[in-house]
Amino acid sequence: METEDYDPKIDLWKLLDTPNSLRQLDDLLNYTSGYKRVLDNSISLNITEYKGFQEMMGDETKLENLETDIVDLISSFTKTWELADDTEKAIQSMTGNIRKLDNCKRNLTLSMTVLKRLQMLIGAFYNLTDLLKNNAKNYSMIYQLLSVVLELMQHFQSYKSIDEINDLNRTISRIKNQIVDGIFSDFEDLSSNPNPELLYACKTLDSLGPAYRSKLINWYVNLQLKEVNSIFGPTEEAGSLSNLGRRFIFFKRLLMQLENQTSKVFPKDWKIELVLAQKFCEATKSDLNRVIARERASNTSGSLDTTLLMNSLEETLDFEAHLNQKFKYYDDSNIESTKAVPVFDRMISEVFEPQLQFWMDYQDSKLNERFSQFLTPDNLLKKTGPLSDDKSALDDSSINVLDSSTELFRVYRQLLVQLSKLSHGEPLLNLSNMFVKYLYQYKNQVLQPLIPPAKKISSLTTEEASQVLPHICLILNTADYCCSTISQLEERLSKLIEDPKISERMGFDPVKESYLVLINSCLNLLLLKLDRDLDMSWREFTNENWKNLTEVTGESRFLTSVKRTVMENCTVLFRNFDKERYIRNFTDRVIELIITDFTAQIVKIIPIHEIVAEQLLLDLQSLRSLFLDIPNLSPKQTELTNTKPIVSSRMFKKFVDTNVNNLERILKMVMTRTKPFDNFVQSYFMVIGDKKFDNFFKILILNGTISLPRGFSNAASHHASLQNERLKYQDIFNQQLLAYEDGDTEQEQLEESFAFLDNFDIDRYRKNLYKPTVDTVPQVEGNVTFSPNSTTSPTAKTISNFFNNIGHSNTDSIDDQFIDSGINSLAKKIDKQAIINTKENLEKNLARTFSGDHKLNINENFKNFSKLFGKKN
Repeated sequence: METEDYDPKIDLWKLLDTPNSLRQLDDLLNYTSGYKRVLDNSISLNITEYKGFQEMMGDETKLENLETDIVDLISSFTKTWELADDTEKAIQSMTGNIRKLDNCKRNLTLSMTVLKRLQMLIGAFYNLTDLLKNNAKNYSMIYQLLSVVLELMQHFQSYKSIDEINDLNRTISRIKNQIVDGIFSDFEDLSSNPNPELLYACKTLDSLGPAYRSKLINWYVNLQLKEVNSIFGPTEEAGSLSNLGRRFIFFKRLLMQLENQTSKVFPKDWKIELVLAQKFCEATKSDLNRVIARERASNTSGSLDTTLLMNSLEETLDFEAHLNQKFKYYDDSNIESTKAVPVFDRMISEVFEPQLQFWMDYQDSKLNERFSQFLTPDNLLKKTGPLSDDKSALDDSSINVLDSSTELFRVYRQLLVQLSKLSHGEPLLNLSNMFVKYLYQYKNQVLQPLIPPAKKISSLTTEEASQVLPHICLILNTADYCCSTISQLEERLSKLIEDPKISERMGFDPVKESYLVLINSCLNLLLLKLDRDLDMSWREFTNENWKNLTEVTGESRFLTSVKRTVMENCTVLFRNFDKERYIRNFTDRVIELIITDFTAQIVKIIPIHEIVAEQLLLDLQSLRSLFLDIPNLSPKQTELTNTKPIVSSRMFKKFVDTNVNNLERILKMVMTRTKPFDNFVQSYFMVIGDKKFDNFFKILILNGTISLPRGFSNAASHHASLQNERLKYQDIFNQQLLAYEDGDTEQEQLEESFAFLDNFDIDRYRKNLYKPTVDTVPQVEGNVTFSPNSTTSPTAKTISNFFNNIGHSNTDSIDDQFIDSGINSLAKKIDKQAIINTKENLEKNLARTFSGDHKLNINENFKNFSKLFGKKN
């Protein structure tokens, strides 16, 4: 539209191309009028701007000068461009000859290079042809000349359009074929004393391309295996499973014979021996597939001779191991690597994987036979570890466990190594199930019957104790060894099984828990022995004339007996514990037992007067010193090499302080004068630190302020009497409590209840003033009412509950022995404390025992996995 020759008819025909489009004529006129108005406004605006510019310039002369300046500027640009063009032409004219000379030089240099290479190519070509015409087998020269010819010929590939060059290229190709034929011919005539020149013949083939190299290797390998395949073919008698070992021996001998020959003929990087072994394994695997299928088809039951199959499998695994060892560092492709991955695992033995169930049944029967050997008198108590007089009991290189346990896991290791070479799936899960089966059997048939009954423990003489206690420690150490090694075994299997879903189906947790129960049972028996030995000491406590005590002269006589009993028992036990964690665990149990018994004895002498309480405090401090010295009864704890002895552990000291301080606070409160009574209540708040009146009332009973009747024939009268006493003192207690809480804000906040005192059931203690004999005590029922260590051992339960739990487990003979009158007697006596852990809490207690600054790994192992399974007899 903006052009001068614009024709409106063209646009009109486009807009009004049909009669119907005339209906839109009004819209078109309106749009045209609107567009015209827009153009008029634009023109008016331009005119206005132009007039404004004129006014700014002042007069028309300046405007005309501006136009002239613009024209001059354009003319200047044009001249500058023309001058630059002329300059460029002048420079090109001056340098044209130089460029021509450069092109001539480049072409001349290229021509000289090509001619020189052509000269060298022709020279090397004629030397090579002359060498070949003389039928010389000098492959070292042929290799050099042919390498030169092939390398130079690469530069003339772009000149193949020249007839002479193309003819030369075809001639070189014929010579290559001639050389290859000659090399193969020479290898066919290879003797036991090969020509060293054949080594260069192989290098010559390498220079011709990988196809020639592969062809020669395959030909040579097939040639060497031809005799093996003909003798031990699947259809031959020598190819049967019974002759599989002969086949492997024949190949080993063949490989030894060829080692000298191949090192002289083939380059090292060809790895001809490795390829030969791999081809032999592939051929053997193929033949075994056919042999096994034929033998199963010939058997009416579709099964194989298990003995023959196992012998063949063992021979195959041994042969693969031999090849792995032989070629262990044969692959030198990675020079920095000092450990090569074996390449022959499952290469042949994979053929036996479908028959692994026969292998599993065979190993099951073998393990069953081995258990018969474990149960023989010579092997039942055979042990490994430092127990003989001529060996140091501190020798860390040995362990005090039954030899049968190390033998069992040694067999497990062998089976695991064998099967891991065949499979990494479901068969390993089946193997783990077999392991679990015999672990249960080992515990039930070997370990549990060796544990003496509780009645025998309760009536041991000194001489018998010196034999029985190390025996129980031996069972405990063996159970701990089994439990630790089961964890290693489970971890190893989890790594070998490739499918995580299969790995999750392994069931080692129940059998590990059963061994933890066994460990806890051994600890219970040892604690029972100590408890029975302490009976005489507590009898001495009862016989003390506490009512007539007038002064504190030193520790009580009964403490001498307590210390001697504890030291004699712990010295024997600690010397036979393999793990430090059991020293700490047993020490904790002993501390809790003695504190519980001591508390029970204190209740028997109610009312407790000030002098008696002061004497008991002194005795309690003597017990504290005894507790801190118990771990040192182990020789290992006093060694200079032991950098973290138990006695230096903050957690152990805290444990002792917690158990002692609970009773110490009560005795200090009992020793406090009751008059004036208001001050006595305030002292209770500061010493005991709780605001529970029931606990305060127990203190009044202990110090004799509240009198208890000697008998319990009139229970109603006794209850009414106590209620009257409670009302008498409760108002005073509440008033003092309110005054204490409203007093000095810097005072410590009171607890709701002091747990140790809260669980202090005086009635139950007084009902059990005399401990029943082993033969007459009934079974204890009900919950624990007294737990002096409840704040430090929340997961603990009573011995009674523990053995009741065992009665519902899958264990057999040992549980029946434990749930007898002897255990019930012990439960009756220490029903008021929480010493023995349940089977599900044993590991938690051990972890608590060695937490903090004396932390040890609960799964600490005697050795690493391979050393554990490799323990020698």
